[in-house]
Amino acid sequence: MDERDDSPTVEQAAEAFAAEVSYWREVRGLSKRGLARKMGFDPSYVSHVESGRHKPIEDRLIECGSPGPGDTRSA
Repeated sequence: MDERDDSPTVEQAAEAFAAEVSYWREVRGLSKRGLARKMGFDPSYVSHVESGRHKPIEDRLIECGSPGPGDTRSA
């Protein structure tokens, strides 16, 4: 029996996260600078994560948390 690992790669996970950040930022009507200001991040960090130039750092992911109440978008 051939067992495959269907887990996403780090690159795929980073791309998916970047897409989610961009989606939720736009849903909330925030610019990259506005999101960075609300999260206490440097504006370039948000831009670099969304563009794929930087992979998100675990500490930063924990700070971001999950979507708030009423957010019903599913994976």
